[in-house]
Amino acid sequence: MRCRIILSLLSLDERIEAAGEEEQEATRLSDIANDHISLWRRRAEKKVKELESELDSLKADSKNLEKEEADALKEIGESRRQHLHYVEDELEENKLG
Repeated sequence: MRCRIILSLLSLDERIEAAGEEEQEATRLSDIANDHISLWRRRAEKKVKELESELDSLKADSKNLEKEEADALKEIGESRRQHLHYVEDELEENKLG
């Protein structure tokens, strides 16, 4: 009986030690997982900043293109008005001449 109690106590100590080792392993794996999560979060935040910067650049390009388009349309309109005045002057000269 006394041997059983001693064996039982040894077994209990071994189980406690094994549980402690399992807890340490679980903590280590949890730390590794948290490190990976932090790494991926930093990468995602960096990518978001890059994409936001690219978006800002594209918005600026878009505004510049809209301005260039407006300037080009204005220039086309002015050119057409000048051409119209020229044609009107030619018609007037033909009527008079």
